[in-house]
Amino acid sequence: MEVHVRDPSDFEDKLRVTAKHVDGHRMLHVDGSSVATCLTALSLDIGERTGQVPHVYLEWSEGEVLRRAIHDDDARPVVHVM
Repeated sequence: MEVHVRDPSDFEDKLRVTAKHVDGHRMLHVDGSSVATCLTALSLDIGERTGQVPHVYLEWSEGEVLRRAIHDDDARPVVHVM
């Protein structure tokens, strides 16, 4: 996933996600006002569409966004901190 952060004061309830190929890798690109919100929304959407709990690998902790959105630990996307 690649997130392009736009003006943080520009809140929108829908995200536009595009897919592209970069150096032989498939990548999802999303524009949004917050990296955490975009990653959370996209992870939740992928989980709903696939019926699988997504795993997200980041270089920081999952923070409070996922905990507030999904109270059930077993249903929350798994964030791997490197």
